[in-house]
Amino acid sequence: MSTNSSLAHHVLSVIKQKANRTTKKTKRNVDLLLRLGLGKTKNTASNTAEHIMRLMGHDMTAKHEPTTETRLQVKTLASVGTPQDQIAIVVGITKNTLLKHYRKELDAAMTMANAKVAQSLFQQATAGNTSAAIFWLKCRAGWVDKQSVEHSGKLEIESLSSLMDELSKED
Repeated sequence: MSTNSSLAHHVLSVIKQKANRTTKKTKRNVDLLLRLGLGKTKNTASNTAEHIMRLMGHDMTAKHEPTTETRLQVKTLASVGTPQDQIAIVVGITKNTLLKHYRKELDAAMTMANAKVAQSLFQQATAGNTSAAIFWLKCRAGWVDKQSVEHSGKLEIESLSSLMDELSKED
């Protein structure tokens, strides 16, 4: 099972837990919307998240007050690469509200996740993993793959038509 797929299942289970107080029809709608909306374009996923929260009875006009628990939840989810739309669903807020109240947690978690992956890559590169070393050098040291074509001999082109004739003779 892919990471995105397992993450979608985790988000779905959290939403189902939060929806325990809702009707069976609402739960079916949440399931359907998640299946249709997760992994789609940003606007579709965002609209789906807001629709899911409305179906679950969230007051989309109520002011959100972050807690220590929600800050930790956001930081934990963001640190493993969970998309912001899905984090917003788990917390029960819109993506805009997430960005407004949790920008510091989102940025810090992303930086820490990138650092952890970079550390792992660096360790592999310095331990002899050639692919990791090449990737590191291309990304961090500016290395590039270059291909060059050398031609030896005489090249005389009198006209475009004579060049076309020459090329057609080689086939």
